[in-house]
Amino acid sequence: MTGQTENLPYPDQTIDLDPDVRDAWGLPAPRMTYDWRRPNERARVEFMQKKMEDVGRAMGATVVWRAPVFPGPGAHHEGGTRMGTDPKTSVVNRYGQSWDIPNLFVIGSSTFPSMSGFNPTLTIQALAYMTADAIVSRYRKSPGALL
Repeated sequence: MTGQTENLPYPDQTIDLDPDVRDAWGLPAPRMTYDWRRPNERARVEFMQKKMEDVGRAMGATVVWRAPVFPGPGAHHEGGTRMGTDPKTSVVNRYGQSWDIPNLFVIGSSTFPSMSGFNPTLTIQALAYMTADAIVSRYRKSPGALL
């Protein structure tokens, strides 16, 4: 069994361009700065592991063991192009449309301000559908900001 927890957003956990690493085309490679070892995250993982052990025993397991905890359980990482209602505090509007470049739409979990404890796939699909619908039914007819 495995469990996924929500991690809080911290200002020092970032995705940026690495000044030293280049990709195959000579462009700066993405770099993720992330730390699972904060007290809050450790407590959540410990809680989830204990619950999974309890479930295993309740199901009749005769042997229950833990996998190593850190660097952490599997995760979906979000952020980088935060969605919001204010261009001063976000990158895209509710349709994933860039505040700065009206014909640029960002679809995916990068628009989430943080991650819930659930798989983001259905939310990403719903937002992609909403964005596609807005592009087809509104943006194509009148290019510009979709507010």
